[in-house]
Amino acid sequence: MAKKKMNKKVFCAIIEARKYSEIRLIFEEYNIVDLANLVENLELDSILLLFKILKKDISAELFTYLPSNIQQDVIEAFSGPEIEKMLENLYTDDIVDF
Repeated sequence: MAKKKMNKKVFCAIIEARKYSEIRLIFEEYNIVDLANLVENLELDSILLLFKILKKDISAELFTYLPSNIQQDVIEAFSGPEIEKMLENLYTDDIVDF
């Protein structure tokens, strides 16, 4: 069954309101590729918030769909242990691309 598509305005409002449980639910119910397209338009602070509150496997998958410049910003913003946890959940081919 195909996952639903998220409305950009609704997504941004939920992120801005920091509704953590709703954010986690969205990332479980909606297509990760579509969500990554929405995430790349957020401010870095909001993107970092997502990586902190989402499950590690979802964060890792989201990371793979973000543009390389945003990936670099995320890496530079996090500490070594945080990046290590995220990399543990990446597939081998994604790590090579990284």
